[in-house]
Amino acid sequence: MLVCDPPYDNSSYASSGSPSSRSVLGAYKAHGLVPQEIRSRQGLPKLQAPPAVLHVSAPLRLIGGTTPCFDLSATELSHGERLSRTALGADLDPDHLVRWLRRFEPGTQPLVVLDPPRPGSPADIPLQLVLRNLFAATLFASGHVPAVLGVGLLRGTGKPQVDRVARTVRADSPLLRLYADLRRSADRPTHDTRWGEDILEQHCVSLFASPAALRISEISESGSPAENPTRS
Repeated sequence: MLVCDPPYDNSSYASSGSPSSRSVLGAYKAHGLVPQEIRSRQGLPKLQAPPAVLHVSAPLRLIGGTTPCFDLSATELSHGERLSRTALGADLDPDHLVRWLRRFEPGTQPLVVLDPPRPGSPADIPLQLVLRNLFAATLFASGHVPAVLGVGLLRGTGKPQVDRVARTVRADSPLLRLYADLRRSADRPTHDTRWGEDILEQHCVSLFASPAALRISEISESGSPAENPTRS
């Protein structure tokens, strides 16, 4: 496992009241998996074999007016220091991630999980959702990522979602079943809910995946209903 997260004092984490991805690391460890934490795009290791999962847990922002990126910088930096840190790898955008994923043989790349924290105001959740899905769509369109799962934006740590992901990876269960389970966790209809109540956020779990990554045949053989959530 590779878990990419910003420092504790990242401004978006501070405003949301959410801890950093220690909960993400703990969830994977609790299921017998061995996560490796990284703090910048330069920290992406040169591995001989791909990890099973790359889990990015950080707030998103837009750079250049068109490009979504995960912000891995610290809140106490001055403007000049932030520019320098960005040059050193504080921002993780799709292009940098694709270049890293190209190292691996086709079909062996990891499941990528995009898991932004809940922002300080519920009014900012839709923008984080759009940026998360734009990042996911850009990755998937590159052809170097078999599957990208978009979760997060929940109150607290969002640990139940990560637990489901970790269980699926540990059991090598079909990704399609995980997607259905994550969507079913939203146990109320959406017509009377608002952003910030965790219902809409859970209904907006997204999945971009190739048919092979979904493993639809295994779902069908088990008798479970098979949806088509390639894009959501």
